[in-house]
Order: sequence, then structure tokens, then C-alpha cells
Amino acid sequence: MVDLTKFGDNIEKMHSLNKEIKYHNDKIKELQEERNLLGVDTLTIMDMLGTTTGKASTARATISEIESPNLTDDEKLYAWIAEDPHTRLSVFQRRLHKANWEDIIRMTGEAVPGIEPFVNRKVVVSKLPNT
Repeated sequence: MVDLTKFGDNIEKMHSLNKEIKYHNDKIKELQEERNLLGVDTLTIMDMLGTTTGKASTARATISEIESPNLTDDEKLYAWIAEDPHTRLSVFQRRLHKANWEDIIRMTGEAVPGIEPFVNRKVVVSKLPNT
């Protein structure tokens, strides 16, 4: 059974928890921004060194690259789709459909007009064993 006398206390406690959550979320955001800046620096250093991996005393870093479609000319894309809408319309999702875009390139060996690959690069850090 619910204790009705705690109604106001519950509201105050929820408000207090909301403030605490906001505080921690702000701290998390700051830490993520710092990590992102370090990632950019680390990626630059790795590129300068010509390496895709690196190691420190407790962790290693590797460069991860994920290629995704990036619409650069929608008119060219629509014209290409219009040539064979039954099979080519599948490239759309509400955004460009990555799997279908990859399938079309794999099957035809040709680039999709109006789309250039966009490579998302980031540094992936993982704990070393026994550290």
C-alpha cells in the first residue's frame, strides 16, 4: 500500500535526484568531450606515425574505419534510381540504406551516382589483459 503522507517527500526526493542526474550527465558530457579531443589528437599522431595501432602501459588503440554512404548529388541519385526503380529504390530508408548501397556496389562493381563513401574513423581503446 502506498503511504500518502510521503507524497511531498517523494516529489522533493525526485527533484533532488533529477538535479543529481543532471550534474552527473554534465560531468559525463565533459568527460566525453575530453575523450573526443584526445581521440582526434591520437588519430592525428597515429596518421603521422603511419600506424593503425598503438599501445600504452594499460591499453591499446586501433583505428576503426566504417564506410557509409554520403549523399552528394541528389539529382544524380534520383536519375539513377529512375532507370530501375524496382531494384534501386531499396537504397532509401529515410536515409541512405547502407546495406543496400554496399550490395549494389558489390554486385555491380560500380559506384552509385550521387553518393560518395564517407569514412567514419575513430580510435578504439581496450584494456590490456592482466592490467
